[in-house]
Amino acid sequence: LVVSLSTAAFGTAGRSGRGGSIRGLDRHSQERSMWIQRTFESAILLDQYPRSQIRLYVHLLQSEGGGVAAAINASSLALADAGIPTRDLVASCTAGMLGRRPAVDLSREEEFAGGAQVTVALLAGARKVTLLEVESKVPDGMFE
Repeated sequence: LVVSLSTAAFGTAGRSGRGGSIRGLDRHSQERSMWIQRTFESAILLDQYPRSQIRLYVHLLQSEGGGVAAAINASSLALADAGIPTRDLVASCTAGMLGRRPAVDLSREEEFAGGAQVTVALLAGARKVTLLEVESKVPDGMFE
């Protein structure tokens, strides 16, 4: 399984002008590609495809927050539509703290507000977590 995540140059404010980009794949995109790859390595029944390679290309046209979660949800539906057997559909969402209030499905402004944020992906029917990524330090007891 090979995953490539990229964002359109016009898709988000503040990302243009970054150096070191190779065909839209900067370090930020490569890291998130790895998250998506690891998520789907546990979901796709790869043993049914010996000596084969599945390539998943995700191109975000607009990133207003929750891009990785949206990419995982769209990828799960694309794999199902393509007939690739998986253990279950993968569902993903972001959550975070805005001051002392919890929030779900963070916007771009909320993501950059500096609070703790978490991206979670799970196998929907099995309720098995396939990705849990924390973007910033989370004080003890914040999500209890």
